[in-house]
Amino acid sequence: MKALQDPEDLFDVFPGPGEYTNMVTLRALHGYEFIAVLIRALGRVDRLICSTFNAGETVTEQLDRGLASGTIITADMVVNGIMARSREQAAPYLALRELARSWPGRFRLGTGRIHAKVIAAISGRDALVVLGSGNLATNENIETYVIMNSLDVALFHAKWIGDILHRCEKHG
Repeated sequence: MKALQDPEDLFDVFPGPGEYTNMVTLRALHGYEFIAVLIRALGRVDRLICSTFNAGETVTEQLDRGLASGTIITADMVVNGIMARSREQAAPYLALRELARSWPGRFRLGTGRIHAKVIAAISGRDALVVLGSGNLATNENIETYVIMNSLDVALFHAKWIGDILHRCEKHG
């Protein structure tokens, strides 16, 4: 297992096809830092898939920038429904909801009883997946992650996240 001091350390340990790497953070990281590194590793992300309990405001800004520049073609995100009802999480959630309205067909947002933390970036036949304990927000906790290079795993997560998004779109 590698102790991760900085998301840039990921470039030293990116797994090859079908491989994985275990990591633990030793300092507070913002979850979007992982997405930025995945984008840089792949060059362009055809499909970004995220699941998180909550997300910080930086996520909205970075997603908007990625969608506008074309480095992210489409993005699907599910967050915990508590985020939509919580006073402290209301502003980041509303910003994400507005972003989804600004990018119809390119950014879909849904809510559910989400606790899973998944980031999957698919580019052609390449896919990098980050599974971990950390949300897409900065925190002071020690977090663990598994980073995989697997299109099958990415598509597995895309399926269940897509199912939640479909239910949200159908039932509002």
